Amino acid sequence: HIEITQEGGAVVVDDATVSPIAFVNIPWAKDAAGNDVETYFTTDGQTLTQHIIHNVEGITYPVTADPRIRKWYGWDFELNRSQTYNLKYNATVASIIFGVAGAIPAAGLPSAILGGAIALNANQIDWIYGRGGCVKISVTYGWLWYSAYYGGNCR
Repeated sequence: HIEITQEGGAVVVDDATVSPIAFVNIPWAKDAAGNDVETYFTTDGQTLTQHIIHNVEGITYPVTADPRIRKWYGWDFELNRSQTYNLKYNATVASIIFGVAGAIPAAGLPSAILGGAIALNANQIDWIYGRGGCVKISVTYGWLWYSAYYGGNCR
């Protein structure tokens, strides 16, 4: 299915694995004079539609819009039930640990991003655990996506 991101882009999610398949950058559009044209995405969950507000004064035709789609390349971290439980109660500690790890060159940016996301999303982690799931964290291109998963390592 397709979801709109907080930034206005989109993510395509594999429903079977609840993992990102692709990302669509924030939409853009320009008129023939090179001026930005207002645009945004909507979705019904299956189709992504780009809306371009071009019927306004000052637009020089043609208008060009060509959103960039990126295949998923990144890292996945699957926490088991015990780790998800511990994370549920220790989100602050986990954010500090991953934040410190982010200062270590070998761990770098993924650890720092992970720490921030854990601290901000403790309620969602509690929701995932309460429904019998585990947390799966995916990091790519500076984006962080986390979701629930069931089966596999979630025991």
